[in-house]
Amino acid sequence: MVVPEPVRITPADLVRLRVESGLVLGEIRAEVQRAESAWRQHLIRWYRDGRLAAEARAPDISLLQRVLDGLRNPVRL
Repeated sequence: MVVPEPVRITPADLVRLRVESGLVLGEIRAEVQRAESAWRQHLIRWYRDGRLAAEARAPDISLLQRVLDGLRNPVRL
């Protein structure tokens, strides 16, 4: 039976782990912010177009259909 050696973590290892995890978390936060921004732009566009179509005296059915289709499609980043 092979007995594994104990893991030794130095203070330098802990510092490196903290720095690297901070960098990764920063990248994750940036990606989430980009996705949120893209989603908001997507919604704003379709909200504006849909509102104009719905408030018109004679609603543009084809525009309303495009708005609904646009809202159903996922945001492409």
